[in-house]
Amino acid sequence: MEKVNENTQIFNNLGTTPDGSQLSTYKDLLGLASDMNQPDLIYKFMNLASHNAIWNSRRGASLGFSVIMSQARNDLLPHLPTLIPKLYRFQFDPNVKVNTAMKQVWKSLVTNPKEAVDKYFDVIIVELINGLGDRMWRTRESSCLALADLLHGRKISQLEKYLEDLWNMTFRVLDDVKESVRIAAFSACKVLTKITVSNCDPSVVSPENGQKTMNIILPFLLKKGLPSPAEEVRLFALNTVFKLCKTSGVLLKPHITEIISILLESLSSLEPQAINYLSFHTDKTQQLDNIRLNATKSSPIIEAIENCIEHIDDDVMKSLSPEICTLIRKAVGFPSKAGTARFVVSLTLRKPLIVKPYADNILKALASTQSDRNMTIRKLYSSSIGYVAHVASYQALSKFIKKITKQYIENDGKKNLQ
Repeated sequence: MEKVNENTQIFNNLGTTPDGSQLSTYKDLLGLASDMNQPDLIYKFMNLASHNAIWNSRRGASLGFSVIMSQARNDLLPHLPTLIPKLYRFQFDPNVKVNTAMKQVWKSLVTNPKEAVDKYFDVIIVELINGLGDRMWRTRESSCLALADLLHGRKISQLEKYLEDLWNMTFRVLDDVKESVRIAAFSACKVLTKITVSNCDPSVVSPENGQKTMNIILPFLLKKGLPSPAEEVRLFALNTVFKLCKTSGVLLKPHITEIISILLESLSSLEPQAINYLSFHTDKTQQLDNIRLNATKSSPIIEAIENCIEHIDDDVMKSLSPEICTLIRKAVGFPSKAGTARFVVSLTLRKPLIVKPYADNILKALASTQSDRNMTIRKLYSSSIGYVAHVASYQALSKFIKKITKQYIENDGKKNLQ
């Protein structure tokens, strides 16, 4: 009789262990039994291995494994919190034969799947979140697919404490080096977005619960999603912010200043590469400016900002006014400057009484825009000046005119102004 050692082949390519290696040797089986905190199972594995040739097929082995699990179910009950999360994920393994085998095991061990998933939801979701950062691509991919399945129909109360980790890790795999993992991550992100947006809709949830979700996810999207170096992550974060701005209504109020400031700044950083390329390879400045201006006007970012204006009140304006002045003075890039000018016009038109107490400071900031080197930007801000002047005080308007006149004379009326 041949002596069994750690490299003895027990099965012919049965499947894989949790770390993605082949499940074929005594060592692999021992490791799998140990992972389940049930080392005694190794004897049952060995007994299974001594059966006839049917067990050498993956199907036969999975059936045999199911029998073992059925017989050992009572012994395994104390270990279900460890076993069930792994089995749940393995059902979505990219290897069809492996996930088929694990589904057989799941059916044998879990008599009521819905009840089991609800009972062990917390340990399952922790397993999947950890799996998203695993070094093995198959674990990352199966965790994405399993997560998309697990999240369907879940209440936000179940997800609240995991929400930021879920977004953080799904964004991480959305930029994975392997394409199949990125595709799986996209599926998980879509489900997560749907749940998040739905639970930030005041027509669906109570304002208190909706605000809790909003306070968790929106700062994350704005501060970590939009600045991400990965294009897929930036676009997905931006798309989610758009949806939130469209559906969240009054829940946006605590975040409006941050939303508007970051979105206006992002107009330049998110400008289409084709337009950015043209800016370095054309001498037709005015034609390029028109292209960029039209692109800015039609940008969904502008639409999101317009949605926010509806919810600006006196309290919001207190924090928003200094940000507007800063953007007017320091915005970088044509799209951000054009977007800021448009925002000032739109805000003044729609909320003149709210803008009025802050109009003098905004008008003062706008004075600096008339020394911008780009003629189109100067024209856009000139339009903003006209609207703000209607709600500014006489004293502020008088000072502004004197400053602009002096600026014009110092530049001989020709160098920077036309």
